[in-house]
Order: sequence, then C-alpha cells, then structure tokens
Amino acid sequence: MLLARYSEIGLKGKNRGFFEKKLIENIKNKIGNVKIERDSGSILLHANNVEPLKEVFGIGWFAKVNECKLDLEEIKQSALQMLKKRSRSHLG
Repeated sequence: MLLARYSEIGLKGKNRGFFEKKLIENIKNKIGNVKIERDSGSILLHANNVEPLKEVFGIGWFAKVNECKLDLEEIKQSALQMLKKRSRSHLG
C-alpha cells in the first residue's frame, strides 16, 4: 500500500473536495483503477508501484506503508520486515 499526502490542495476552502476528487482522478489515470481511500489530507492507495506517482501534480510526498493491528509488537514486527526488505533491495 501507498500513503500519499497532497500539498496545496490542503489550503483550499469550500472547493477542497473538488480538487481532492480531481487529484484522485489523476492518480487513477497514472496507476489504473485501484482502491483509493481519502482521509484528512491523506490518500491511501492499494497499490505498490510508486513510480507513476512521481508524475502526478499535487502530491506533496508518498511512502510505502504496511497495515497492521494497533498492537506494539505487531507494529515492531511490521517495521522490522519493511527495514529488512528495504536493506535487501539496496544491497542488490
């Protein structure tokens, strides 16, 4: 999954929803029809390919995320798995 935060759209007033919907439409045009959830300045994408997001205007930043239960041990294990996976990908 990917978490994306938008930039200037967060400053919009009553028409913010319009711009959020347009951003989601632009994201879908780049990565295809994936499940997307909106939540207070964040967009959660059920996708793994980050490359197309680099070309979407309006995204401030994005990151790969894991979903886990609200349990400290599970959060630790999830973070450790992500770090191990990242280390392997950088080592070749």
